[in-house]
Amino acid sequence: MADARDQASPQDAILPDLVAYLMFALPDVGAVRFVVPALVSLVERAAIRIVDVVVLSRDDEGSVATLEPEAVEALAPLRGLDVEVGGLLSDHDIQMLALALDRGTAAVVLVTEDRWAMALDEAVRSAGGQIIAGERIDASRVRAALSEEVHNSEGA
Repeated sequence: MADARDQASPQDAILPDLVAYLMFALPDVGAVRFVVPALVSLVERAAIRIVDVVVLSRDDEGSVATLEPEAVEALAPLRGLDVEVGGLLSDHDIQMLALALDRGTAAVVLVTEDRWAMALDEAVRSAGGQIIAGERIDASRVRAALSEEVHNSEGA
């Protein structure tokens, strides 16, 4: 199987080991405008590359609309940046992600390449390895672990 690096220049190649998705909920599609400056900053600093983006909106009756980035004016500042919106998210992916969306809310689903980890990926590969897994840890689990850590240090 060919590595993406073999098919494009190092600057343009998407490193499959570093691709992840993130979905964040918002009160409505209009609230996207408050998030875009942070996304622009992350892209401009080369911390991430956006490789796919979809906006979802669930109305009060429960119907879900899928909006392509061109249909969401608030995403206009991303155009022209190092953003490659391409169909990495399947219809099935979008349907599954939409299940997490509450009625009367919106969400943005981002597929990103974690460019901040490129040096780590290169080091792992040069050692003969490969980054093989990663997962976002649920915030409630992190809070519980931190709370337990504080509790244990107070009792010591």
